[in-house]
Amino acid sequence: MINPREGCVDKSEATSHRDLAARLCNLRFDDALPVIAEVNTLCIASPDAYFAQRLDCRTYFAQRHGYGHDRPEGVFRGPEDEQIAYCRELCKRLGIAHDEIARTDVLHEFGQAVQIDPKTNQVVDTRPRRELRTIVHAERRAKGVPVWSSHLTFGLTAQREVGFLELHWPDLPEAVIREARRMTEMVSCGWQAPEQTVAEVESVEAGIVHTPAVGYFFDVHAAIRVIYRSLDPNIGRKPMYHFDRHGVPVRLRQTSELIQETPLPERRAQSAQACPA
Repeated sequence: MINPREGCVDKSEATSHRDLAARLCNLRFDDALPVIAEVNTLCIASPDAYFAQRLDCRTYFAQRHGYGHDRPEGVFRGPEDEQIAYCRELCKRLGIAHDEIARTDVLHEFGQAVQIDPKTNQVVDTRPRRELRTIVHAERRAKGVPVWSSHLTFGLTAQREVGFLELHWPDLPEAVIREARRMTEMVSCGWQAPEQTVAEVESVEAGIVHTPAVGYFFDVHAAIRVIYRSLDPNIGRKPMYHFDRHGVPVRLRQTSELIQETPLPERRAQSAQACPA
């Protein structure tokens, strides 16, 4: 029986996907491994690694299964400056312009083991805290406008290879960028955020918001982001909303809406019929 997910991928598309994995992450897969098409993604996986991309925007996922502080390929222990330099190299390979990088941080992940007495539920031993890995995280600006939903996040192996990667950096319509810059001027001229009965405005900023990395479709909007501070000192969570120029909430579609409209088994059946055997 022909697998419809494999049958939907032609040879040139499969070759392009393999070449992209090799060029971006130095991941090389056996030619016998199939490239799988599932909804709006392509993916190839082996016992050692996987590489996936969305077809509707510039979004990539990669993982070496040997990457990790307690795994064969380990984690990179070099200085932060070297990791920032690698981020610049990686951005060139990804086609990301230098002026779109708003900020780059090296995040440190720590872990600590404790022993608990099962009878008393009390901690009886605590091991010293140790660093597990570092993660490089880059944020985005487009022509001076923050793009809150875009990001580049990756970690390196001990041999300075990409251990894992998530890039979500879609192309942005010029009309959306223009509207975001227009909103920036409106904010600087005193645009008033909608009032809340139990919170007050803490910050107002114009930018661009779009759907997250994992999803069945792509939405992008210019928006004014308003963060509110609760008037109740016992509530620490800060509500955050996105509005258009008129103060109307900006709404991104939810994956659940698509699932409700068309059940997944039906979509797969339609896909199998549409793809030639």
